[in-house]
Formats: sequence, structure tokens, C-alpha cells
Amino acid sequence: MNNMIERMIQKTGLKSIEYHLKRNKALKQPSVSMSTTDAINLLEKHSSNPKTSCIDPKVFKDEYDLEIIIPAFNVEKYINQCIESVLNQKTEFTYHITCIDDGSTDRTGQILDQYKEDKLSIIHQQNRGFSGARNRGLYDVKGKYIMFLDSDDFIPQGTIQNLLACAFSNNADIVEGGVIQCSEKGRMRRHPPHKEGKIESFSGLTGYPFAKVYRNFLFTKVSFPENYWYEDSLIRQIIYPNAKTIYGIDVPVYCRRNNPLGITNTGVRKNKSIDALYVTLSLFEDRVRLGMEIDRLYYEYILRMAKLIYLRTKFQPEEVKQAVFVILSDFVNREFQAFYTKKNDILEYALKNKKYELYVLWCEK
Repeated sequence: MNNMIERMIQKTGLKSIEYHLKRNKALKQPSVSMSTTDAINLLEKHSSNPKTSCIDPKVFKDEYDLEIIIPAFNVEKYINQCIESVLNQKTEFTYHITCIDDGSTDRTGQILDQYKEDKLSIIHQQNRGFSGARNRGLYDVKGKYIMFLDSDDFIPQGTIQNLLACAFSNNADIVEGGVIQCSEKGRMRRHPPHKEGKIESFSGLTGYPFAKVYRNFLFTKVSFPENYWYEDSLIRQIIYPNAKTIYGIDVPVYCRRNNPLGITNTGVRKNKSIDALYVTLSLFEDRVRLGMEIDRLYYEYILRMAKLIYLRTKFQPEEVKQAVFVILSDFVNREFQAFYTKKNDILEYALKNKKYELYVLWCEK
């Protein structure tokens, strides 16, 4: 019955009329009065800004065709399947695996130490978090290309061969393939079609680090910003814009296990969800320091991120959400005053005029 009512509302356009009425009302609301200084102080008390940079120069070796970096923390249930899925790959290309035991307190480290493979290096370290584990692996890169594999996931047969065959034949900086969703019980869902061939815009890629290979030069100046949630924002903000040639293959290359306890599913109710704002601003500052262009396409990305930041913080206290908005508004007005958009014009107006109710309405639609 509810689905039938929803379809009737959509058919008659009542939902659109309701939105426009609310929009007109929101436009008349006064601008938020909270100052940027007060907003920053409020958020610092709620969850402090790690204030770490992604800039991290390093030198790589080209001993193998591919370096696979696997961060591992308390994954005794999955680590064997993950490692075996790589070791059992049939390929003409050479590869090396660096697996980082990031201070595991279960049997993960012991399981890893049982492997005696020349192509597998095990590193044990005190816990540094997901970014810290990946970054440790980046300091031991010996491959022309780099792949990231999460330790509770695995790769299907043919992944290395398919990705690298495309990468080398096209001299590509990035190659991305399809992702298979895997349930806790091992049930797999067919992956949606992935774009095949050359990708002209990185908007055609997912924002996840996995299911792709990267030419190693993309990480010679940067690592994942540590102590943030949503640190993989590095991929869209820094890595993709520096890639000149990008290809896609319509082949499943990654099996991602659904994790109901992951940050994506549980983080919105935690104070640290405001890292979605912090990491966006931090990576912007790093882009400037790296001399990267701040153009209209990047501005459109920031507007998309503004909505995502709202969705990631929507269950925080009202004053926290308003503080996040005030800082976003100040950021857009300070750094993007000369840019304009047609696609997200209402969101742009809300941010540039500090119209909080309009911002919420846009993000909720």
C-alpha cells in the first residue's frame, strides 16, 4: 500500500510541489548567525581535527610489475582467504605482496607468520589505523603498479592478469574493474557492468581505493592522511586528477565483503563522523601545496562533497550540523567565490548565503 501511494505521489507531481513550497519557505529564512570561529571551537570540542597532511615524498623500486598492499587488523576469520586469493592467481605478470599486521590482538599475526612465500612480505607494527597500515606498505613498494586489497575481502581468479594486461597494453596510469558484493555467508551478487575502454573523466571511476591498479608515480608524493575517517577521499581529491590515462574493464576484479559494522554503516552516529568535513578541507590545503589546479570541475566535486558531508553527519546534534555548515559556507565563499554552477545552483546559493534550512532541504531531497 505504501509503495502504491508513493508511486501515485510521484505520478501526480505532489512530491515536487511539496519540495518547491519548502524551498520557497527556506529561501526566506535568515542566514545562520553562528560565526566561523564559534563553529570551529564547537567542532573541536565535539571531535578534534587530526590536522594531518597527505604529503609524504618517497622513492619506489620497479622490481615487479605489481605491488599488492594488504592492511590487516583482527581478521583471523578472513585473512587466509584473502592471501590465498592472491597467491593462487595465474598470470604472466610478476607481483609482490606486502601485508601489514597493524597491531592485531587476535591470531591474525600468527596466521600470517605461517606463510613462507618469497613473493609475500609480512610487517608487524603497533596499531596506526587503516591509513597508517596502508602507508607502511607504501614505503616498501617494489612494483610498477600498486593495488590495495582489504584483508576481509579477496580477489577472483584472473584479477592481476586482466588489470595489468590492460594497464601495460594501454600505458595506463589507472585501470579499474568491476566489484562483486559478497555476503557474510559467502553469497555473491553479480557486479553491475563497468565501463569498458578509455575513461575520459575520472567521474567515471568509483572513489574507493580498491578494484584498480595505479601506476606507482601517483603515490610518490602522497600517502593516505592518517587519523581521519574517510581517508580514501585522497583518491578523488589527489590521485585521480594526476592520472593522464585511465581505462576500465568490464570484468569483476574484486570481491567486497559486506561489513554491517563498518564506518559506512555505523559511523554517522559517532562524533568522529565530522572527519568528513575535516579531511575534505585538509586535502584541499594539500592540493594547494602540491600546486594542483583549483578549477570548475573541482568546485563541482566540492559541492557534491558538501551533500555527502551532510549525509555523514546528519545524526549529530543540531548545533554540530549547523557548525559544519558554517565552516563549509565560509570555505566555499573564501576559495570558490569566482565559480558558479547550474547543476547544483540551489546548494550553491545556500552555501554562499549561509541559508542552513535550504542546505538541509537540498541534501535531503
